[in-house]
Amino acid sequence: MRKCTNCGKLYEGNEKFCDECGSATEELKRFCENCGTEMPYDALFCNSCGTKVSEPIKVGDASLNGFSFANAVGIIKENAVKVFGIVTVFITNSFSSIQKNARKHNIPKFVVPTVAIVLCVAILFLIGFAVINAVRPNDKVYYFSGVDIYEYDLKKGEEKTIEEGNFSDYRENWNVGFLSYFTKMSENGDRIFYPHNYNDSDGGVNLYVRFVNKKDMSPIKVDSDVSSYLINSDGSKVLYYKGTNSAYYIKEIKKGEAGERQKIATDVYEFHYDDTFTSFTWKSNDGIWYSKKGDNDKVKIAGEDAEDGFVADNLDFYYLQEDTLFCRPFNKEKNKIDTDVIQFLADESGNVYYVKKGATQHYSYDYIYDDLYISDAAMTKPVEPDEDNYDSWGDYWDAYYEYRDANYAYNDKVRRDELREYLKEEKDDNQWGKELYFYNGKSLKKIADNIFSIAYADNDNKNIVYNVCNYENAKFYFSEYWKDLNYQASKDSDNEEFTASYVFDFSSFTENNVHSYYSYHNGTPVEFDAHYGGDSILFGNDGKMYYLMNTGSEYGSDLMVLNVKKNESTSKVYASDVATFTMLDDNRIMYKTEKNDDTGLSTLSIDDKVIDNDVSSVFMVDGDIFYYTDWNDKHETGTLKKYQSNGKSIVIADDVNSFVKLGKKFVILADNSSYKGDLYYYKSKSNKKLIAEDVSGLFNGYSGNSYSSLL
Repeated sequence: MRKCTNCGKLYEGNEKFCDECGSATEELKRFCENCGTEMPYDALFCNSCGTKVSEPIKVGDASLNGFSFANAVGIIKENAVKVFGIVTVFITNSFSSIQKNARKHNIPKFVVPTVAIVLCVAILFLIGFAVINAVRPNDKVYYFSGVDIYEYDLKKGEEKTIEEGNFSDYRENWNVGFLSYFTKMSENGDRIFYPHNYNDSDGGVNLYVRFVNKKDMSPIKVDSDVSSYLINSDGSKVLYYKGTNSAYYIKEIKKGEAGERQKIATDVYEFHYDDTFTSFTWKSNDGIWYSKKGDNDKVKIAGEDAEDGFVADNLDFYYLQEDTLFCRPFNKEKNKIDTDVIQFLADESGNVYYVKKGATQHYSYDYIYDDLYISDAAMTKPVEPDEDNYDSWGDYWDAYYEYRDANYAYNDKVRRDELREYLKEEKDDNQWGKELYFYNGKSLKKIADNIFSIAYADNDNKNIVYNVCNYENAKFYFSEYWKDLNYQASKDSDNEEFTASYVFDFSSFTENNVHSYYSYHNGTPVEFDAHYGGDSILFGNDGKMYYLMNTGSEYGSDLMVLNVKKNESTSKVYASDVATFTMLDDNRIMYKTEKNDDTGLSTLSIDDKVIDNDVSSVFMVDGDIFYYTDWNDKHETGTLKKYQSNGKSIVIADDVNSFVKLGKKFVILADNSSYKGDLYYYKSKSNKKLIAEDVSGLFNGYSGNSYSSLL
């Protein structure tokens, strides 16, 4: 038996160096606990005095086997100040009390500090031990094989069946996605929830929970006909939906049993909840909004006339009712924010941006330059010629044809006059001089006039983009507008009535006339020069705004950057042919650029540096960036790589379908073309161990064709 001199990993063979950290190993020795004689490491009795000794530590039993004490020491160092403060307060109070009692009982003075030091060391040892156990990686992995769910204990090298499913009527590839969707685990890993017996008639399952560390405990049935569900962080509560009656329920899971289920709502159209599963807000199928807290009865908070209902994360409810904007804080009475509101965006902190009608009403005719008005005003109705006034039929018909053309022109003039009157009276919400406001729950602030709409807002409403209509510069010629109308006076009927429904489509105005886009960042509006494509906008903490602008390329858009913090008004091209992008925590931009082929693979870049080519999926796992290259759709595998802080990437493994990261190690599912791949435990690229065969999927695994890819 040998042991690493650095990380403490044990080896049964004659390994000279540790495959975890590269340090030298040393041979372990054992001595009799009675007589002190050296003896073989695996002996149970001393060969000198015959005394039975304690069992030797084995590789699989070493609680810190493969764990780096350096990591634990680092964590202890990070929390040393807090730990020292807690211990100091405790020791100070205890020391004072001990001194008083020591003087009372005539205990020597040196005993008191000695006891205090021992106590302090003991407490620090216990805290360190707790930290080590807290940061130790999970040693268990869960996977699917066919329709069954298994657990593999990497530490013990043991496989255990969690559930033998009954989904034989479905394809195996469907089962993998179905089991992955319906299987969940508590954050501390002690409870796993899983489905059994899919019911095709209502799309529900029998939902069970198993306590992972309770070997002798039978699984607990949560409920039947469960269509979807959520669990809280420790798995003590289950919030689930039964499609049979469109109802939501909640049930507590205690140690050893499930509590009584509580019905929250029925006939649900839209449902919201808090993190503790104690407060709920929902919209029923008939359009009524309700809220409920704990065991209290539900409360109606808005009727079916509530429009654009928005529920914030704290369950505050914002809505429009007859153009009046209301906020109803959870479990409180509603507050009126403003009237004549057209559009609003709210967040969980009570911040609201909204657009309301301005003081000036605009009419359609305000946006027309009437270049035909003078000529139309001078036009009179022509007089039809009398044949008795002409000496020949030829002269009469010449005069008649001239009259006919003039009459056609006059009829068009009449209809243009009717159109002018209609446009002078036509008004619409889009034609108000609308105003943009910000409301923080206490006060109002006007941001801009002549708003057309809010184009984009980030999750916490700290940054928005809105467009302003330049009404003075947005007029167009009446002659062009008249020519393009779908309806014109018929030349076959002098008496056809003018039909207003065929005129003035305001959408053409919004599309064909100038809008200015503004970014509102930290209270300062900044005009910028370009339209953007879609909602792909991100704001960095450094005051820069990134967005995609459609260039017409079939392979992607231009990624633009604008420094809002410096009040720049001209955007710059950051990268071209960008398919998608995201922002990392340190404000770096990671993006994919499309290749000019049909592979679906892309080039991955961070800032202006190309990371790799032929990239499919990208993931952020425990703060590290992992991605797949050279994905093979036939075999469902690719090369798994990790991007390092030095700007270089390393290969984790080839022919990978999906992976789970456990500390510094990986569990990897290999070739899975027939949903029957091999599962390996990777300690390093050259050190892998086969732990299961015919595996169809990994629980919480990151796959190369996953929809949960970061990009």
